[in-house]
Amino acid sequence: MVAKIHKTRLTSIEREALFGCIADCARQVKASPPSRLIGLKPVYLTYVNDADEPSISFQPQSSPIPSFAKVVALEPEGLLDFLATRPEPAELPPEAFKLYMRSDGQITYHEAWPTEAAIVEHWGVCGERGDICEYPTNGANDQRRKLATLKSKAKAMGYKSIPLSKHVSMLVERQIEGFGSGDDIDERHALQELLDQQLGWLGLGHCDGGSSGSGSMEAFCLVVDYKIASVALTKALADSRFNAFKVRRGQV
Repeated sequence: MVAKIHKTRLTSIEREALFGCIADCARQVKASPPSRLIGLKPVYLTYVNDADEPSISFQPQSSPIPSFAKVVALEPEGLLDFLATRPEPAELPPEAFKLYMRSDGQITYHEAWPTEAAIVEHWGVCGERGDICEYPTNGANDQRRKLATLKSKAKAMGYKSIPLSKHVSMLVERQIEGFGSGDDIDERHALQELLDQQLGWLGLGHCDGGSSGSGSMEAFCLVVDYKIASVALTKALADSRFNAFKVRRGQV
């Protein structure tokens, strides 16, 4: 049964631990067999509107089911055959990570993310573009392993995540007429893309959207350090077509 559990549901370490528990229980039962065995009970499959994938429960429904639903009691001897017909769940996509460390008055970042055929590692001092290294990979599983290795090494060096609740809100805004024109909206979208790129490559955070109305247009950013981010973005805006925008701290 354990072998039927897809690899995205259990890690190799968890699977080995589970096999170890099963082996321990088997040894205990063999050494001291129980005097009375309780038979296995059915598994209940609930199909709704002839859906391909039924919901599974180990107890019969305690409340009435809709007339369009169907419940099938699957006896234990048929369970393996049923599992063999189930499609394997889609593999979970590899997850990027971003970690930080404060030391000697500096904040440094260490992150990595998957591309189509590689893992990109990026590290440096917050406010600077830092260094990158690209590792070719072969498939999602290889990417997950590489990301896990890089993340473990960064954590061993003292890097930790900073939850969004600890980020600082920052606004980048300028005045407009009323709710703004279509060109203003296009400009704001381009600004948001620029801010997201700048904040990402400088290890500072990300742009979290924007709004227009009541005589102003603004982009919302979440950053790990307002002072560093405001200096970096003020310079980036001054060197771009968005030099009419100003940076200020958002509301807490």
